[in-house]
Amino acid sequence: MLKVSEMIMEIFRESRMGRKGVLFRQRLRVETEKWGKGFNIREGLGELISLGYISEQGQGYVLEEIGYDYLYPYTIDHVEKEILMFLEGFANRCGAQTVPRSVLEEHLRSLDRYFMENYAEAMENLKERARVKFDRTSVTLVQL
Repeated sequence: MLKVSEMIMEIFRESRMGRKGVLFRQRLRVETEKWGKGFNIREGLGELISLGYISEQGQGYVLEEIGYDYLYPYTIDHVEKEILMFLEGFANRCGAQTVPRSVLEEHLRSLDRYFMENYAEAMENLKERARVKFDRTSVTLVQL
């Protein structure tokens, strides 16, 4: 992949773009102007379109599934591990096994959007394996 294509994909990531999210041309122009001269933006866009990472639509560029997977190469396992590491770290720092659910969610929101998009599934998986208990307001780490 061309360097300019990677840089364009980074704009999608910094925008926390989801599947089928649209990066408007105006926003792309503002971001790429910061790079100065020497980058062929059209060539990068053309490559990304030909690879199927993005498509051109209306007033911008749509992040396609393959582009989303490039930006967020995670699995549910990654989300589960992140939740457990956060809960273990919280328990070590604060001496509490129970964390307000809003605190965990805020942490996950600070990461790539994949983590929040797959939070519910990961929590159910951890609950089924008896690693966590949770209700509407809190999450408790279960020690094995």
